Amino acid sequence: MRKRIRKWIIDRAPIWAKASLQAENARLEAEIAELRAELARKDAYIQGLQYAVRALRKITINTAGEKA
Repeated sequence: MRKRIRKWIIDRAPIWAKASLQAENARLEAEIAELRAELARKDAYIQGLQYAVRALRKITINTAGEKA
């Protein structure tokens, strides 16, 4: 349904509006690609931190001999 409405709007729009819509769509697609790349970098960073935290030695403190 959306495709039909979108096609109807684009077909009935004046040429300058079509060009404007196409330019806006291209700009938004570029922005989406940039944001996806940023998200992938941040996900890789988070995975690296998680790996590093898991690799840390666990410290256990034995307090069985002390009495409060």
